[in-house]
Amino acid sequence: MDGFKPKGIALVTTLIAVLVVVVLMSILSASVLSELRQGSAVRVRDELIQSADSLSERARLHLALDYRRRQLSVPRYIELVTTNPTTHQVDMGNGITGAWRVVQGSPPGAEYGWVEVAATASRGAQSQTVLRRISFGQNDVFKLAMLSETTNCMYCHLRVRGDVGALFHHRPGWGSEGVNGHGSGYNSVIYGNLYAARTITNDDTPRDSQGRLVRGVHWADGVGHLEAYRINGSLVTGHVEANSTNPALPQDVDGDGVPDFPPIRRSLAMESANGQVRGGLILALPRTQQLTNLTTGLVGSVSRVHDGNLVLIGTPTETGMVWKGL
Repeated sequence: MDGFKPKGIALVTTLIAVLVVVVLMSILSASVLSELRQGSAVRVRDELIQSADSLSERARLHLALDYRRRQLSVPRYIELVTTNPTTHQVDMGNGITGAWRVVQGSPPGAEYGWVEVAATASRGAQSQTVLRRISFGQNDVFKLAMLSETTNCMYCHLRVRGDVGALFHHRPGWGSEGVNGHGSGYNSVIYGNLYAARTITNDDTPRDSQGRLVRGVHWADGVGHLEAYRINGSLVTGHVEANSTNPALPQDVDGDGVPDFPPIRRSLAMESANGQVRGGLILALPRTQQLTNLTTGLVGSVSRVHDGNLVLIGTPTETGMVWKGL
């Protein structure tokens, strides 16, 4: 063994040195390849993100132009694009394909309308998605279920599911216009809040020591016993505000301290209408035709738009006249 010991040690040392170099080279190569792959992945990811963001901007422009072209109200247009939305395919070049679609929109009754668009850019099995929220501004006209300048004898046998506003006073039922009533608002119910820019006149509603309406009327509406305010016989299940400055009411444009009825763009309203009224007695007359009796122009229902005069006569029952989607 003494004869070959130096040679053996040298051989072993050389083998170890070679093995160490191989291991180091393998580690270095793996590190370099990993860095290259990560760098390539980052570049692809950034490129796809930029492409998806560009596509979402293209979608914004498409929706803005489409909204102007259709001449619909904000709520109606949002309903249109969020119901059964279309997926738009786009070739973005450089091997990248894109697709965008509306994924959600502002809820009904929201003060401001918006939609959210998902834009996806893909290359092979890799993809990136960008979400963009697109605003269409304040909703048209008002967000109340019913708005009137004054509420007088027209308020008999009326049921409203939603909030109601009055630009002057709220006094349901017959009596002295704008002054008092005689309880003839019976069978009328507001399933919501009531906002009156001025007074709420009532003959049969209890008030506390500070003159505020007292809530405490109970009645059965076929579902259960509800608690409400009673105003000249009519019932309100939500809040009641006199001299209200609630933002649900329109703005005071002319500065006289009273909210002004918002302007209605006739063409836009006609294009956006998608409701129906039926039941009771409906008389649909052309603009130039006079009403001679209660059979003139008698129809069973009216859908979307009637260009002329419309006379609606309800019944004491809740199912007498039905409003849908207005």
